[in-house]
Amino acid sequence: MIVREITELSKIKSNVILEDGMSFSLYKSELHRYQLKEGEPIEDAVYKKLIDTELPKRAKLRCMNLLKQRDYTEPELRRKLERGGYPDEIIQTALEYVKSYGYVDDEAYVRNYLDTYREKKSMLRMEHDLAKKGIGRNTVRKIYEQMDFSDEEDAELLQIQTLLVKKGYCGEDCTPEQQRKLYAFLLRRGYPASKITQCIKGTSYEEG
Repeated sequence: MIVREITELSKIKSNVILEDGMSFSLYKSELHRYQLKEGEPIEDAVYKKLIDTELPKRAKLRCMNLLKQRDYTEPELRRKLERGGYPDEIIQTALEYVKSYGYVDDEAYVRNYLDTYREKKSMLRMEHDLAKKGIGRNTVRKIYEQMDFSDEEDAELLQIQTLLVKKGYCGEDCTPEQQRKLYAFLLRRGYPASKITQCIKGTSYEEG
C-alpha cells in the first residue's frame, strides 16, 4: 500500500491518504515513528497495527471522553469522529463499542428529551432541535406516540396560554394588531395555527 499524500492539519497532526483512498489523521511523531512518507509504501505490519489497534483505540477513547461531558446521539458522535479524520470503518467500530455498553442509545436520548422539554417547547421546536442532533422527524413522532401522553392535558395549549399571559394578552381588549403580533410570535415558536387560534379567542389570522 502506497502513501499517496500527507497533508499538514496542525502543528502536531497530519492527514495521511493511501493509494486506495483511505485517509486518517496521525500525530507527526507517529509519522516519524512509522517512517511514513509520500510516495513510499506503508509496511503491512504498520498498516495492520494502525487499522486494527491504534486508530480504533483512539476513536473509542475520543467517544468516551466526549460522553463524560454530556450525552450524545450516534450521528453527533459520528460527525465528531469524521472531523477528527477517522476512516468510516474505524468510526463504526468505535460507535458499536460505546453502543454495546449502553453509553449511546438514540431512542433513550429522544425519550429523555421529550420528557424533559414537552411542557416547555412545541412539538415542532423539539423536532427541529433533535434534527440538529441527527434524529429524524419520523423517529421523534414514533417515540412520542409510544410514550402516550394522551391522558394528560395538551402541553402545547398550556404553553401557548402561559406565553399569552406573559405577553400581556387581554382577550377582547387586545386590538386586532396586537392579536396579529401575538399570532405571528407563537407561529415562530413552532405552535400549530389551530391551537393558537383556539387560545386567542375569536381570531383566525394567518401570518403575513
